[in-house]
Amino acid sequence: MKSATADFNYHNMENELLNTVMEDENMAGMSQSFQPYEQDDYEGEPEGEPTKQWGKLAVALLLSVLLFGALVYALKQFPTEYAYGKADEEYINCLRFMAEGDYESAGKSADLLLKQDKDSLAYLALKNTACEKTDDLETQLVVLQQIVKKDQDNYFAYKQLLKLLLDQDAMPEIAELAKAAPP
Repeated sequence: MKSATADFNYHNMENELLNTVMEDENMAGMSQSFQPYEQDDYEGEPEGEPTKQWGKLAVALLLSVLLFGALVYALKQFPTEYAYGKADEEYINCLRFMAEGDYESAGKSADLLLKQDKDSLAYLALKNTACEKTDDLETQLVVLQQIVKKDQDNYFAYKQLLKLLLDQDAMPEIAELAKAAPP
């Protein structure tokens, strides 16, 4: 006895199904049931009076303009220095001054940055570089002390500070620096 799956021919089954469908719904029967769209059935005007449609459009436009105006007003009230970062612009200006060799302007720009964020090591480093290049040793000494106080692992700042103190023969300050230095 053969199994049912071995004798079953899917292709023949598909053909039989197609023939059955075609016999039940032939093209002639389908074409008779189809009625084309008659032009007389169209009334021509959308629901509602035309003036009401224009009124709805005008109200929608006025509301959108009002909402847009409210959005613009709200955005103008938003403090943009936090969104766009005026400090970032000043930081870029400071870097540009340094790249051009204008260290006095870079120092002034670093001062502006430090007014906004006095604890920033990056801004203190910019101020240190500007002071070093303009030979403003007193300000550089103060800036290096601030850097060392904030970042005790900054050996480069310790080295620069020690060099400045040695140049000034400030032995008591060197002894204090040596005590405060990390191991």
